[in-house]
Amino acid sequence: RSLREAVSVPIWIKLSPNFPDIPGLAAATEPFVDGYVAINSFGPVLEIDPEDPSELLGSSGATGWMSGPPIRPIALRVVHDLAGSTTKPIIGVGGIESGLDAIRFLMAGASLVQVCSAAIRKGQGVYGRIAREMDRWLDDHGYEGATGVIGVYPRAGVKPSTKAVMTVNASRCRGCRGCINSCVHGALTMDNGIAVVDGDTCIGCGYCQDSCSFGAMALELQYKETESTP
Repeated sequence: RSLREAVSVPIWIKLSPNFPDIPGLAAATEPFVDGYVAINSFGPVLEIDPEDPSELLGSSGATGWMSGPPIRPIALRVVHDLAGSTTKPIIGVGGIESGLDAIRFLMAGASLVQVCSAAIRKGQGVYGRIAREMDRWLDDHGYEGATGVIGVYPRAGVKPSTKAVMTVNASRCRGCRGCINSCVHGALTMDNGIAVVDGDTCIGCGYCQDSCSFGAMALELQYKETESTP
């Protein structure tokens, strides 16, 4: 409140993933802010090099903060909780490295996305690539623009299916059978040299995706329309 009274510039709160009560925070701050950024890095965390355990991470407590793909599921959960608690815009942050990652954040309720770690590690070209991948996905799924997917996940009347299903990008599949060999559920077969997923058998465990060296496997949530309940 004091900050809102003192300045005329927009105020955005960047949320820690450790904050225990996202709805409570939104209720207390919404009258005084213009939007939210979710999330900040996760931590403190610790990693140890067994070959040189004396090598310390950067902080005075020898710990650090984690960002990038490992925190994406945490960030999605915070964005989802926040989107259900405020009408203010949300910038989704945390582990976005592809167009599909950005789509996930929009579906969770983000209005915009922010990319940092991927650009640091892979160069500024990731921004254009992510935008192009988003455009292709939106075109392939019949959306006129990115705003059409914002809030799809928490929207009343739309719920995710009871399981996620692995999909195969046929243009990337090399027919190496690595995914088939790793699948303990028998959900994968070969058809003309391309891996095929049996959606009824697949449980979305992700083992096949980990075993694929060509980036041909992707885990996707399936959505189905259901009647809203009071």
